[in-house]
Amino acid sequence: VKAQLAEKALEAVKVVEVELS
Repeated sequence: VKAQLAEKALEAVKVVEVELS
């Protein structure tokens, strides 16, 4: 479960970085 949450968190970070850049 923690691994899935970590993956989702990383995806969210990437999305935010794309929107900010």
